[in-house]
Amino acid sequence: MNWFMNLEIKNKVIILFSTLAVAIFVSLYVTYDNLTTLENNQKDIEDRFIKPNNEIVTIRRSLIDYRLRYISAITLPDSAKLENIGKEFNSHIIETDNAILTKMKSLGVSLRYKENFDGLEASYKLYKEEAEKDIAALYEKKLDGLAFPRNFVESQYGSAISSYESMLMVLDELDFIMKRDLTALTRRSSQDLFLNYLLFYILAGMVIIVLVVLSVQINLIISRPLKQLTSLADDIAGGNLKVETPVIERNDEIGRLYKSFDGMLDSLKEVGKLSEKMASGDLSSNMVPKSENDVLVKSLNMMVGNLGIIINDIKESTDILSSSTSQIFSATTKLAVNANETATAISETTTTVEQVKKTSEISNKKSREVSAAAQRAAEISDKGIKATEENLAAMNKISGQMNTIAGSIVKLTEQSRAIGEIIATVNDLAEQSNLLAVNAAIEAARAGEQGKIFVVIAQEIKNLSEQSKQATSQVKNVLNDIQNAINLTALAAEQGEKIVRSGMELSKEAEESILMLAGTINTFTDVAMQTSVSSQEQFIGMDQIAIAMDNIKQASAHNASTSRELEQSARDLQTISSKLKDSISIFNIS
Repeated sequence: MNWFMNLEIKNKVIILFSTLAVAIFVSLYVTYDNLTTLENNQKDIEDRFIKPNNEIVTIRRSLIDYRLRYISAITLPDSAKLENIGKEFNSHIIETDNAILTKMKSLGVSLRYKENFDGLEASYKLYKEEAEKDIAALYEKKLDGLAFPRNFVESQYGSAISSYESMLMVLDELDFIMKRDLTALTRRSSQDLFLNYLLFYILAGMVIIVLVVLSVQINLIISRPLKQLTSLADDIAGGNLKVETPVIERNDEIGRLYKSFDGMLDSLKEVGKLSEKMASGDLSSNMVPKSENDVLVKSLNMMVGNLGIIINDIKESTDILSSSTSQIFSATTKLAVNANETATAISETTTTVEQVKKTSEISNKKSREVSAAAQRAAEISDKGIKATEENLAAMNKISGQMNTIAGSIVKLTEQSRAIGEIIATVNDLAEQSNLLAVNAAIEAARAGEQGKIFVVIAQEIKNLSEQSKQATSQVKNVLNDIQNAINLTALAAEQGEKIVRSGMELSKEAEESILMLAGTINTFTDVAMQTSVSSQEQFIGMDQIAIAMDNIKQASAHNASTSRELEQSARDLQTISSKLKDSISIFNIS
């Protein structure tokens, strides 16, 4: 059967249906032959039995009629009509004789019993001669009152009776022989009919068996392999590439189809393995195209190459982003430290201002007491000198702190500008990462189903770049707030410096006044009044300084809070950069 299985399906179908056509043709031929045989048997029965039997019946009737006319002629009682007997008998005899002889000749030609009909014809001729002699003898005698002589009666109406009975015996014998042959032929026809029916049923059964065998063969060689192949195709369409194509030792279209399907399955398995490697980050593998028209493998290799280029660009951008975020984090850390130091210095300055304020208040009180207690002038003068010296030292300290604050503010301004430049660089990197993510998504979309995972990676990169942009935007907003706070701090510091200068001038004047007070006791009252006024002004100035320092303290606290927020944003940006770097590090491009 291997030669049959290796034939093309067209030749298989031709052979199978040719076999069916031959079986049907044989059945039709045998049926036609049997019908022809039955028709010939029917015609044979009609020619050999039915027609001859009708002829015999006609002859028998003619003979009986002849016999009756003969008896009527010889037994007629009316002697007056004897003259016409011969004429009527002879006239009728001619018609009957012609009919009987014609039928006998017809039977002698159509039947196979010629010797029987030869004897019948001889008996009929003898009968006719004897009948004619009897009629002639009766006509010649013409007996009075008698229609026939007595010897005619004694001889049973004439001497021709023996010939007549002999003809009847021949006819009876022929009738018996024909019935016997007809029975045999009928029995044989019935047997032939039974055999024909049996043969017809056998051939019909054979045709049905051939049809069943053809159906089974078609199912085995065509339908079943195609169903198996359809089931495998459904499994592959469902994503199952672990199926195996059955081995079929055939060289027809089905065998070639199975071989082509097996090759296609192998290619899909290779594509699946390459996709798994790509999904795990291994971009160093490629597939060898099966032919120049292998668009899938070529596109997949091109996608792997383009993705490797994109990943390299993203890695470089990620390194730059990581370096920038490190610089930003370092700068924000320094900024936070400086902001804390500034806040500490301002807090100390505020404490000093409060102390100076209290001192001014005490000086004011003492000045008022000088006018009421001149006797304590010397002591108050000493205390005034001492207080003035302390006030001058405090003012010098405040001036130094204000200079430190001014330097920190200048340095903080420069660092804020540097952070702004770094943020611009990070923003540019985020834009480049977003553009690379869009390109990667486009390349992955071209790859179809195998590029879905790269669409996810490209989307993750895009999300990370968007987060980077948001983080840099937040950092930029924080830097703007810090810059505003720095500007406010600088303004407050400038005002504080002016107030400190004014306080220092007032302290110097107070010192001079106290020295003059010590030298000029006589004018102590006037000087005390002037000192009281100066102390009042100093108290007002110190109150203004305290308010300004409180504003500076609040601005410094806000600056420190902003620095901490900037530091947290930088830390978040660094974390995002690390995640992006970790996400890309899974890819092996070499």
